[in-house]
Amino acid sequence: MCIRDRHRPVALKLMHAGAAASSQYQVRFEREIDALARLSHPNIVQVFEAGRHKAIPYLAMEYVPAGTLAQFLQGRPLPPQAAAELSVTLADAIHFAHLQGVIHRDLKPSNILLSHAEGESHASSIHPGRARTSVPELRLPKIADFGLARHTDEEAMTQSGDLLGTPSYMAPEMTRGGDSNAKDSEAVDVYGLGAILYELLTGRPPFRGESVPDTFEQVRNLDPVPIRQLQPKVPRDLETICLNCLHKEPHKRYRKAGDLSENLQRFLAGRTIL
Repeated sequence: MCIRDRHRPVALKLMHAGAAASSQYQVRFEREIDALARLSHPNIVQVFEAGRHKAIPYLAMEYVPAGTLAQFLQGRPLPPQAAAELSVTLADAIHFAHLQGVIHRDLKPSNILLSHAEGESHASSIHPGRARTSVPELRLPKIADFGLARHTDEEAMTQSGDLLGTPSYMAPEMTRGGDSNAKDSEAVDVYGLGAILYELLTGRPPFRGESVPDTFEQVRNLDPVPIRQLQPKVPRDLETICLNCLHKEPHKRYRKAGDLSENLQRFLAGRTIL
């Protein structure tokens, strides 16, 4: 829902009365409020106010008008350079969130909102100050929906057996019950960034089965189809970077989102990746 205050349009997110009766939804809503209160970054959606109206929790956030990345892509891959540029922006924003102790845990194209960068042409709006993008119509990305976020300074809240996220973009460790520490680590966001980059390059997520259990089975046990098998013009180094994010074992991925950003920047600069 979009409303206007005196000076600007805002997006109003509120919990429906039926959902408010569920402690699970209340926890998710409160998590999102807590997470976004810690984060002030040009590529993370901004919260202006949080409160309750007639016992219903609400969030007043910046209005991001250009839809989601999923709506923009609609199954179409981006040129490799544009995909890498966008991924640098997202990795930098997630690295910032991690430095503030916030792990998103539900990164996917539908949670990336797109907006115009104020005072900039559309062609330069993927990453302010960065070189002109290959896809003129792509707008400034804003990471949203921190309802599954976890703060690293709180006790683990993931219960054994809980499944959090969207199957096609979930890290393998999140599809299993048991060890909550693995589900609450920065590695799950590195995987999510890799899954988004895979879709940017191929037009499809790394795994998509005919059912949720089938998708989980693929995520846990299969390797993604090599990117260059689907899109031969993708540079090998960019494929290597992406697939490094998608390792089944968390310790084999980039240690931090900042390390992913650094390697993507090396690729964009024509330097040897690490």
